[in-house]
Amino acid sequence: MNQSGDGRQYDINKIRSVLPQGYPFLLVDRVVDMKVGEYIYAYKNLTVNEPFFQGHFKDAPVMPGVLVVEALAQAGAFCVLGEDESANRIPILAGLDKFKFRGMAIPGDRLDLYLEIASRKRNFGLAKAKAAVEGKTIASGEIFFYLMDGENIGK
Repeated sequence: MNQSGDGRQYDINKIRSVLPQGYPFLLVDRVVDMKVGEYIYAYKNLTVNEPFFQGHFKDAPVMPGVLVVEALAQAGAFCVLGEDESANRIPILAGLDKFKFRGMAIPGDRLDLYLEIASRKRNFGLAKAKAAVEGKTIASGEIFFYLMDGENIGK
């Protein structure tokens, strides 16, 4: 995955202003590097206080794989939407393919999120995604997305 971009970085305040998710479901803390519509490198710092760690599993907390995928999808949404907090579009998860889980994320880890937009036609797109902890890939696969008009959400 390309990681040598134009150096655009964004903090949690900017991410919150662009993505529709909020606490406790916002799973991206910082964007380290991004080229709008092409790729993103972001991360989520995992603390023992994350709600999902409270019961998954109580004696040996592990971030659920589906939430690792959700974190990747949120990073991808930020990449597609870019800096435009006024855009009334919401990237919707349309499908997953070739996902493999090779490790896990636990409290204290930094979950690195890498996504590259592989193709895009009109409102549909495909991204190649990878999540890593300490440089080791723990999940990878393809994410299909659909850009929906925000006014149509819930209709």
